[in-house]
Amino acid sequence: MNQGGLFFLDLENGKEIKSVLGHEKGVFDICKGPENGTLLACGGDGKLSLWDLEQFKITAILQLSPASIRTIIRIKNQFAIGSSEGKIYLLDEKLRQIREWKAHNLSVFRLLHNPFNGQLISTGRDASIKSWDAKETFSETHSIPAHMYAINDLVVHPEQPVFFSGSMDKSIRFWDANKMQILGTADFLRHGGHRNGVNRLLWHENSLLSCGDDRLIMRWKFN
Repeated sequence: MNQGGLFFLDLENGKEIKSVLGHEKGVFDICKGPENGTLLACGGDGKLSLWDLEQFKITAILQLSPASIRTIIRIKNQFAIGSSEGKIYLLDEKLRQIREWKAHNLSVFRLLHNPFNGQLISTGRDASIKSWDAKETFSETHSIPAHMYAINDLVVHPEQPVFFSGSMDKSIRFWDANKMQILGTADFLRHGGHRNGVNRLLWHENSLLSCGDDRLIMRWKFN
């Protein structure tokens, strides 16, 4: 929540189990923690919190960035974290910082692990998509001016070497995950897509789901 709270929900019974105020500002992203039964959350206070899912409480908290932490993903036994200062932080399984680097001129909104070549893909407010050598040096391998405005989300196809980007420019673009080349664009004028910015993407049951500021959820079929 924007107030810094997390809600834990029982999906089978449709009930709230517990709500806990964990951060001083909004919680922007969550992911599976380093051990079973743990969860990592990050937010506008620049902190990373580790949660015990049996007791629904914070067991550790780390002040990682002076700016908002926008996104966190797990890459095997490591965690990549993107912040509003344009940096990417890399932590090990003990949540110890391994490295940090300036990745974008503006906020990093989303990170994606590319399973087809093992690289890390980043994007954000500067509308560019970049890839990094996640196997060794984390050096930059590609930098693409990908959209007209900020890119809010990235998602990869579960089987094919294709990933998708959703942007404030109202479009969804799909990319060759190996060559980092654009394959096509879906938008309102050509495909009846979103009239406003695209905020989130999800691959679900052989379809791509998208949602945006027009308050619509759309289902896409890609050939």
